[in-house]
Amino acid sequence: MSSAPSKEGGRTTRAAKEGKESTSGANANASKEANTSLDPATAKAFKAMTDQLTKVIDAKMSLLVESVQKVVSGLQTVEKRLDEVEERVDTVETATISCNGCVLQLEKQLKDPIERLDSYKDRHRRLRDRRIVNKSHKRLFNLLTYATRKNVLLSWIDEKPPTKKGWYKIIMQCMPLEFLTCLLRSTTDNVYKI
Repeated sequence: MSSAPSKEGGRTTRAAKEGKESTSGANANASKEANTSLDPATAKAFKAMTDQLTKVIDAKMSLLVESVQKVVSGLQTVEKRLDEVEERVDTVETATISCNGCVLQLEKQLKDPIERLDSYKDRHRRLRDRRIVNKSHKRLFNLLTYATRKNVLLSWIDEKPPTKKGWYKIIMQCMPLEFLTCLLRSTTDNVYKI
């Protein structure tokens, strides 16, 4: 007999536990329903608060978006300027490369006649060509006028008086080398000027 009431007591405790659980579940459901079913005044207040918050957030976000767009446009202009600078640097580099090539060609053109002149065995020829390289046409022009006054080159002179370049060609083509070297050494040609 003593075991029977314990079984019944066990049953009652189980039932009590189940009852407590069912009442707690019902209370939770009731509290959820109470939360979802707010009175209209509270719902209006919440809606007004959320609307105000969204307006403030939208205003702040629009300012942020504008500032980001300004920064992006500034970065795009900087990128364009950097591209222009790179193009200018490339053009300057190509120009310097071409200028360096031209300088090397000019140096070669200057060295070649000097090396050619230094390789001559004939001293008189070297002196004559060195005067040509140094562009001292005035002395040769004066020498030619001296020679024409002395009636040396009358057979090579045309009826028209030639230009300075023409005189120079006449000297180079017609005068014998020995006579030219004699004239180059003479100082009397300074007297005869045109």
